[in-house]
Amino acid sequence: MNKDPFYQLELAQKYMDEGQEDKARQLVLLYIDEVPANGDLCFRWAKICEGLGMAKHAMKFYRKALKAEPGSSRILYNYAILLNNIGYYEDSIHYLRKTIKVDPEHMAARRLLSKAYHALGLHGQADALYAEPQKRPETMVRYFPPTIGNEHLNRIMELFSGRETGYAVQIMQRFKAEPIYVFEDSPISCDLIRKHINGEITIGLYPVRSDKTVKYALIETRLKARVLKENIKNQAYLKYLEEMLLSYILSLKRVASYINLPAYVDCSGGFSFRLWFFFKEFIHFLKAREFLKRFMEHAPPPHTYINIEPFMGTKGVGIGWIEHPVLLPFGINRATKRRALFLDEEGVPYPDQLMFLKRIQELPFKECFQAVKKTIFPAPNSMANDFPATIENMINSCIVLSGIVRKAQSSRILSREEKVILFYTIGILDEDGRALHSILNPCPDYNYTKVERQRVRLKSNPISCIKIRELIPEYTASVSCNCVFDLRGGRYPSPVMHINPFLVPPRDELDISENQPIRELARKYISLSRQRSELDMAIHKIKKFFEKYYARTGKDKISIDGVELCRSVENSSIKWNIKA
Repeated sequence: MNKDPFYQLELAQKYMDEGQEDKARQLVLLYIDEVPANGDLCFRWAKICEGLGMAKHAMKFYRKALKAEPGSSRILYNYAILLNNIGYYEDSIHYLRKTIKVDPEHMAARRLLSKAYHALGLHGQADALYAEPQKRPETMVRYFPPTIGNEHLNRIMELFSGRETGYAVQIMQRFKAEPIYVFEDSPISCDLIRKHINGEITIGLYPVRSDKTVKYALIETRLKARVLKENIKNQAYLKYLEEMLLSYILSLKRVASYINLPAYVDCSGGFSFRLWFFFKEFIHFLKAREFLKRFMEHAPPPHTYINIEPFMGTKGVGIGWIEHPVLLPFGINRATKRRALFLDEEGVPYPDQLMFLKRIQELPFKECFQAVKKTIFPAPNSMANDFPATIENMINSCIVLSGIVRKAQSSRILSREEKVILFYTIGILDEDGRALHSILNPCPDYNYTKVERQRVRLKSNPISCIKIRELIPEYTASVSCNCVFDLRGGRYPSPVMHINPFLVPPRDELDISENQPIRELARKYISLSRQRSELDMAIHKIKKFFEKYYARTGKDKISIDGVELCRSVENSSIKWNIKA
């Protein structure tokens, strides 16, 4: 029998044309190892195998053909089609890319690769494969761009401060359809950030300054590329994996909340989520890396299909690192054409991203690092009111204060007067502001920067109960306040006295002399008269309770703290006299 491979090829083709496929298959099985590595010959054998439904044998012939002609776009493209048809999507994308690299104008390869990218949600990369962007169906729903004020831009500049000079712009390569960052050797500006938010450009920032310090750190989680490409035709499964990925990053956020660390999740597009931590000061990037490492020691183990990476704006290159830009939130990822948006506790984007900026908290790095050094994390349920014991005791002891706190934590807007009360009770006792921020955070109008600025400027004198009644008379009239304080030494009643009476300074109203200006004396007279009225009302109410006690028990004396209260009747008037 003639063993010439070209003769056997013609014979196999003849058998196929005559419908004798079994004989053609026998020739393939008999001579597959005998066929030399000739590009055209192996390619033709591969096409015969495809026609016979012998995909594995066709793959073997294609690989032989590529050994002979590795730069043949014809062989590369046909091999990619075969791989796509039999479900080897990851390998198919690989060979389609190689086809386009060899022949940038290979439109059939571009169309097939574009289709694969669309299936993966990489719409930007898909459109980059065409000379003209693909038209999207028009919608009747109008889009209104945001009003971007200097307050928003300055806040972004503050939060995402990094390298003094230099940033990157994300673009799509025309032929490779891959997103790349192009370095720009100039400082970042508010105008550039405005363009980024408006979608005109996409900016990547370099977090590390010239002194190797950073002001934020983040953890990036994403689906492994292999898993994505293997399931390109199984969109339902990919959606499920994306939900699992979101669930995992939210679990990391909960880990942070357990130790009272503010952390923020955003979706950077392309089956990728990030967890952000913001610091009040710049710290060495290796310290920030160590912080993330310690944090991840407490994190739940990720699924096998999840890549998780502490990201510091650097990328390992075997020995050492090189700078790598971080996609700035709020902009459009050119690969996916999706915005990078911050997400709430349920994984839903905040409806007003620029307003959300005000809620972001920055913490001293020392506090952050101390928090992650804890070896045992408290249970989630124990974190509901993680306040210092003194502040929690004050809240529980003052019915007015506890009502305001409940209102704030139920995500309602507090009035200016209610905020003043919180600031001059909890605020002046809260050394680092954690409790005050924790209480106000659920309020829709919460602004971290504004609250912090007001907190550090607070005067040391706590608010009085009388002032509280003046500020919110409707609420104080509706609750029953039965607090009794030791006001000796000229101190005034205040919720702070539930903790320690000496936290309330003596009242200057009792410091009276004829040398004081008449207007000052008038002010004190008005203040004391108002207090006397309040005190008279409170004393009258207490006397009623005493009379009920006397009617029930018949006892006309009450002893407390070495002092005796004695009941007497003078001229039909009932009095309770104090006897030491």
